[in-house]
Amino acid sequence: MNNTCVNQTQSVAPEAPHPIEKGQCSLDSVYFDFDSSTLDQSSRDKLSSAASCIKSRNIKSVHMTGLTDPRGTEEYNLALGDRRAQSAKKYLESLGVSGLSASSMGEELATGTDDSSWGRDRRVDFQEK
Repeated sequence: MNNTCVNQTQSVAPEAPHPIEKGQCSLDSVYFDFDSSTLDQSSRDKLSSAASCIKSRNIKSVHMTGLTDPRGTEEYNLALGDRRAQSAKKYLESLGVSGLSASSMGEELATGTDDSSWGRDRRVDFQEK
């Protein structure tokens, strides 16, 4: 600007793995009932959409992370998060998707504080690799 230096600050916000352009599909989180790793119809629908998205965008690798609310022991929640991630992975594989990996974070990223907000913690998140 008029031959002067401009000091730019960088944002501290976490960077999204791959920004989605308008009109493109996205890989949305899949939510679970309390103490469950069973996929309900809504979850299967979201996973079917994710499978179509992965195929249409030719995504080579996707990692799924299973999460839980803070209730239960740390060991139990890690195992439950893993069951959730594995459940989603197996369903996507049954739809012909490959290049999938899965892990659990248990309750580590939980932000809920009561029954109404814990539902957001019970999920599987997707990350393109």
